[in-house]
Amino acid sequence: MLPAGESYDGSLQVVPGLGLVSGCVVGVHFSEWNTLPDVFEVVVRTYTATGWGIDEPACAVFGDGQCT
Repeated sequence: MLPAGESYDGSLQVVPGLGLVSGCVVGVHFSEWNTLPDVFEVVVRTYTATGWGIDEPACAVFGDGQCT
């Protein structure tokens, strides 16, 4: 997902990720860019059950398709 401020045309865009995990939406720089509304919108647009917001100094560790 690219928030409006980071996309070329100034709109929220759904883009492929790195392929490290599937079946979820990840919003990076979550607090810094206040992307909670964007994560919700992309979850609804893509019919995805899980949305993650990750801040810049944080990480999420996934194993076997689960966040551990």
